[in-house]
Amino acid sequence: MDDLSLQRLLRESEELERREARALELAAQRKLYRDANGRDPETYEALAVWAGAHLGGRSVDPYGVLDRAEIAQVWEDAEDLVR
Repeated sequence: MDDLSLQRLLRESEELERREARALELAAQRKLYRDANGRDPETYEALAVWAGAHLGGRSVDPYGVLDRAEIAQVWEDAEDLVR
């Protein structure tokens, strides 16, 4: 494998990690929204507005909010999108 291929693989891996982290954060925000409102948000925009108002722009630690099964489901869903 040449350097260019290796760099491309590293960039793709980093991008996948960023997407996974974002998916976990969104799942954690959705769970917090659901706990607070008794239902899922209707749109991601509604979730973003709620998160901005109630979380004050702070990032959420998904590992502190989601249980193992929920985290595994997010990972599985992310893998399905890649395929």
